[in-house]
Amino acid sequence: MKRINLILLLSFLATVSIIAEEKIDDWSHSMTIHVSGNLQYKHFFLVREVYRYAKKDLSDLRIIDSNGEFLPYFISKGFSEEKKKSTEYEPKLIKSFTETKDSNTDQYYDYQILSNESDIAINSVSVYLDVNEYSLQVEIYGRQGYSGWEFVAKDTVFNIGEFSNNNIKFNSNLPYYFYRIKIPGIKEPVAVKECRLNYTESLEKYNQYRLSENFDFTAETKKTESIIKVENAYNLKILNFDISVDSNFKRELNMFSEDPEKGSYLGGGKIYRFKYKENNISRTTIDPKYIPVTADKIFLVIFNNNDKPLKINAVKGEYVVDRIVFEDESNKDCTLYFGNADTERLSYDIENFIPYIEKEKTDNCTLGELKSRIKTGNTKKSFDFKPLFNILMIIVSAILIIGIIFLIRKKKR
Repeated sequence: MKRINLILLLSFLATVSIIAEEKIDDWSHSMTIHVSGNLQYKHFFLVREVYRYAKKDLSDLRIIDSNGEFLPYFISKGFSEEKKKSTEYEPKLIKSFTETKDSNTDQYYDYQILSNESDIAINSVSVYLDVNEYSLQVEIYGRQGYSGWEFVAKDTVFNIGEFSNNNIKFNSNLPYYFYRIKIPGIKEPVAVKECRLNYTESLEKYNQYRLSENFDFTAETKKTESIIKVENAYNLKILNFDISVDSNFKRELNMFSEDPEKGSYLGGGKIYRFKYKENNISRTTIDPKYIPVTADKIFLVIFNNNDKPLKINAVKGEYVVDRIVFEDESNKDCTLYFGNADTERLSYDIENFIPYIEKEKTDNCTLGELKSRIKTGNTKKSFDFKPLFNILMIIVSAILIIGIIFLIRKKKR
């Protein structure tokens, strides 16, 4: 039995040794991450040098701390922003009464919305009672015109010490102009001091992280067209371009990837600038039809008609940047490695907690200068024994497994 346990242990160790570790020497570029603060999570924004030398999907990014350990991280493309749009109606009380049946008394308040709007939507009601402290169940009904009342919702409204709730939410947006508040089973009369009918809409907008800068370009004129060749040497994900021109003009502009005669049409439209006295009216930004644009060369074609070509001062582009969030409590500078076409994206546990981490505060870090780690041609590459060693371990593991099976069968006999 001891012999079998020993063989199993050797087999396990041999299998574990097959897992090859990544060699950081295989990465071509690096940048120091200057860490600040003492929070658990840190973040920094990628700079254009990273996009130039990293894989397009950024799967080759690695963060290593001062001890040489890989740090888990995730990539954030943007952030969500929630805005609420609210409309409040103060309805008119048109009727109030009580009904008693089988010693149970119910109190009713009927309201009408007085509005010139042809279509309204209500998704909650606020009910305030004319007593200091209360906790009562309230039922809400609605109707159109003089049709029958339809049940809408019910909830408990209360005001006890520091705790209160006076809002009753509906399951959907309702178009009713008439609403009834029913307070069932009251022991003594309760007056409704105020009623408000509300429509609240939550608008969630996703915002990408953006930066803008001037791009290198060349301009030439062919007949009645000005062709501006914009260089995207850093593989940036471009959202739009803005043309800087001093004179007044109105032209048509089209955008292409690669050569206008061969490349794909990216979008276009009218651009203009008109300055009169203190008024400056302009539209000099062109948004592509499909974003982002990642071509390494973008051509902007301006149709001049019979006018002189425009003198272009600058071409500014707005582009998407990525935010890297990582976990490190050592508060020491780390290193970002990138530039390895032969590696794949790693999976970290931190990715399971992104929605929670993004709600927390994170320390802002910055990237240092770009460092090239490309080996010179004179450097001889040492022979890598790891593949040979792994093959040997596979053979040894197979022999050990066969030996285990043989011993187990022999023992059964």
